[in-house]
Amino acid sequence: MSYCVNCGVELAASETACPLCSTVVINPNEEMSGPRERPYPAYLETVARSVDKRYFSGLAAVLLFIPVLLCLIIDGLTGAPGLEWSGYVVGAIGVIMVVVLLPLGWGRKGVGVYMALDIAAILAYLFFIDAAVDGLKWFLPLAAPITLTAGGILWLQLHYFTQRRTKGILVFIAILLFGAGAITVAVEVFVHRYQGLSMMPHWSLYALVPCALTGAAFLILNRRNNWKESVKKRLFF
Repeated sequence: MSYCVNCGVELAASETACPLCSTVVINPNEEMSGPRERPYPAYLETVARSVDKRYFSGLAAVLLFIPVLLCLIIDGLTGAPGLEWSGYVVGAIGVIMVVVLLPLGWGRKGVGVYMALDIAAILAYLFFIDAAVDGLKWFLPLAAPITLTAGGILWLQLHYFTQRRTKGILVFIAILLFGAGAITVAVEVFVHRYQGLSMMPHWSLYALVPCALTGAAFLILNRRNNWKESVKKRLFF
């Protein structure tokens, strides 16, 4: 009985080379003999690891219905006549189901379809909160435009990356930074309009300028192959 000097696998007496690492077997103390049963299997079985996304999303949806029912029952039994706080929990779980579970169970239907459903779910939840708390004061002038603007920017980013064949981590980060800066400016503009102030952005520029400069630097770095390779080596990427 002998073992490979390189990988340590047990070798049959008839082996002239290791079947795993192809290292030449030289054992002067053991005579070569004819083929016999090898101490290892002739082939390795591979197990395909695949997750049934639809089954997972369905199971997660069923499990999420448990806290929904519990909140409704507890709120109905312990609160005043009618439901008080359970609607917030049910709405939040509903948004999670639309944003996370729906793409898993429905499959690939396009970025625009899922983004439209996500924005609609978020708008419905914000509408419910405003109607329940303030009687529809800030939804139309503040929550709706901010949500639609942020959703539109995110949709443009996702559409850009799904349509382009050449992708890179530096370009991805740059586009995300540009979008983050634009969303920050939009939030300040809509807040100022809601408060009756000047719509000229102020504090959001402190976020927009660094995001824009950093994103531009990443784009320039992406076009310089020697610089890009140097950064990848330094970051072990």
